[in-house]
Amino acid sequence: MKRMIAMTACALALAMGFESHAGDLLPEGAVGYDDNGAMQLYLSPDEGESGSSEWSIWLKDNVSGEVTFVLTTNSDVEPRWEDMTDGNAIPVPPNMIAVGDVITCAFVPWDANLIFIEGCPDGRNIWSYVININEGSAMQFPTNEGLFTFDVDGERYHMCNYNYYPDGGRYSLERIYNADGTFTGQESELEY
Repeated sequence: MKRMIAMTACALALAMGFESHAGDLLPEGAVGYDDNGAMQLYLSPDEGESGSSEWSIWLKDNVSGEVTFVLTTNSDVEPRWEDMTDGNAIPVPPNMIAVGDVITCAFVPWDANLIFIEGCPDGRNIWSYVININEGSAMQFPTNEGLFTFDVDGERYHMCNYNYYPDGGRYSLERIYNADGTFTGQESELEY
């Protein structure tokens, strides 16, 4: 089943205009980040127009060796916190993903067509996204401390968000989101 899903992802990525390469044509310096059995996920460092870090995301089919370019992150994106007022993840164009220098990237464990990526483009907050290869879409979570864990059985994202006490000091909340980015209403303060 995983193989069929991943092959569908490659085919749809090509149909959406993503660039495919026959053979092993990953960019020099590309680093493998994840492998779901059918495909490998690679990131390659790029330099943005302003000299800041950007990353290109690539998929490589484990059987055919076919390489597919997915997207390049955008270091010039501004935060969209004002659009995330209802607590749910919001849709963002795939060319509006900013991750900066420090990044995490992995296949979402319950769906081989989803890529989770996050980073710290503003030097303070961790911006977290899910890219849907099938749809050529992405969503951004309204959190600022990144992924805590994947709940594979429940198909949920456990994200972290910091906040401030009224009298000073900072604390972290674990916030739980469904697979579609909807906030479940469940949150709890994390103890360190």
